[in-house]
Amino acid sequence: MRAAAAAAVVPLFHALFSACVGALIRAPPSRLRGALMRAPPRLRGASMRRAAASIEEANARATRTWREVAVAAPRLSEATAFGDGAAPAGLAGTWYVNGLASCRVGERLVHPFEAHGFVKAFSFDGKGGATLTTRFVETPVQQWETRLNRPLVRGAMSNVAAFDKFPDHLLNAASPSTRAVAQLAVRKWAGKFFASTDNAPWYALDPNTLETKGIETMNGALNGRDPLAHTRLDRRRQRLVAAAATFDAFNDKTTTDFWEFDADGRELSRYEDTDQSYVVHDFAITEEHYVLPVSPIKFDLDNIPDFALGKAPATDLFAFDAARHGELKLLPRFGGEAVRVDLGAFGCIFHLGPCWIDEAGRLVAHVLLFEKYDGLGTAMGFDVRTQAFDPIPWSRANGGPTLRRIVADAATGEVLEATKLSDTKLDMPTFHPGRDGLPNKVLFGTAGARPDGWFPFNALVKYDLEDDVEEVWHAGDDAVTSEPYFVPRDDDTDDGEGWVLSLVHDVAANATQLHVFDSARFGSGPVWTARVGELWPWNVHTTWVPPS
Repeated sequence: MRAAAAAAVVPLFHALFSACVGALIRAPPSRLRGALMRAPPRLRGASMRRAAASIEEANARATRTWREVAVAAPRLSEATAFGDGAAPAGLAGTWYVNGLASCRVGERLVHPFEAHGFVKAFSFDGKGGATLTTRFVETPVQQWETRLNRPLVRGAMSNVAAFDKFPDHLLNAASPSTRAVAQLAVRKWAGKFFASTDNAPWYALDPNTLETKGIETMNGALNGRDPLAHTRLDRRRQRLVAAAATFDAFNDKTTTDFWEFDADGRELSRYEDTDQSYVVHDFAITEEHYVLPVSPIKFDLDNIPDFALGKAPATDLFAFDAARHGELKLLPRFGGEAVRVDLGAFGCIFHLGPCWIDEAGRLVAHVLLFEKYDGLGTAMGFDVRTQAFDPIPWSRANGGPTLRRIVADAATGEVLEATKLSDTKLDMPTFHPGRDGLPNKVLFGTAGARPDGWFPFNALVKYDLEDDVEEVWHAGDDAVTSEPYFVPRDDDTDDGEGWVLSLVHDVAANATQLHVFDSARFGSGPVWTARVGELWPWNVHTTWVPPS
């Protein structure tokens, strides 16, 4: 964000400076004072008008770019070769990517958080060869809505008909309030491969064809449960950690359950935590704890009648509670007491980077924190009532997530350090996939580098957590970046060496491009780029599976 601000301000400063110097050189001494007093107001007014016009143009461009990405209609492919055999040598394995199928369902738009899933498998042979397979996640909702070419389930942030038109709004009242789609994440574990979203079942996929095989319950442990999209992997103990959140508006409570599964998919443990209402999308682990971010919310039950009658979305029933402090809760994985880490002010955390307990017994947590968050119902710039995308007002209103380092006594919760590491608006963090719960050298993420607001993302970031050095790569104002995934060259060494893969949606070129970076030279840009299709909807979370 600092780089973007500098890019906008430097040309303006140069113009003002050059004009003033020119006036000084040309004017006689007796007129110097007059020139100094007269020229700047005229220049300042003209420059401000140009700057305002430039920001307005940039905002319109960002809105147009995001709208086209959100409603793009992808085509399917099956084991199609791409990249002309020039993929980086040594890059071997399969990169699985989940994301939106499209926000357009028939004649209506649905919220990006509730779009259907579109999963991709990029397979690399280590010798330059690469193939791509894509497929929709065929949940029952996806199949019915595709067949009838219209939304049938309103969900929490979407609708099937206008809220303010009778009797159309009754169609909303009659439709389910949970869109069981699976478009946010993917994971392979214990011979199982599944796609996931928040607060809905996981869906099992064939890892080769990507065919949807039905609900994944982890051998029955998740029967009847609606897990979160995110999971964590304890590589040392060979455990997959999953979580699910349930909300009780009438009693002002949120309950989060955690499960741990061994390498055969057997449930090893379960832990339950209940607290005053909060929302959760992601969590972290240390070797001994679950790290649960508490982003406080409050319910407005007066809006229940409008929701029940189909006149309002579920997001009208709650909002973030700025009067309460954000927290990190350290919950014991193997016995002990829970510990609260009070962040001292409101904070909303959707994603976490690496967290660990250091040799001094301190929690070291890297979080992506919003200091304020308004307009949950218009998240990502979608207004369900007007059926329109405009990301600028939403991203301007909530300020954007920034990378923070929180250091706290793991025994007492006392905060010892709370540092904003960068002003860059950074999210979608990834790091060494084998070092969840352990110290990490580097973190990667998407960023918004725009003159006004920060969404949609148009840049990628590498942040060195040891040296506190940031590198930013800008994809362009007509592009939208997606989660960068770090593939370490050595799975056992935390030296920050490896490849970084990210898909970039280039609206100007009507294309989706795969960019591969050498992490050691990240700021220099990609070492390999390949067009993988026409413009796709936005890609969300990803995972990497090494060759068998």
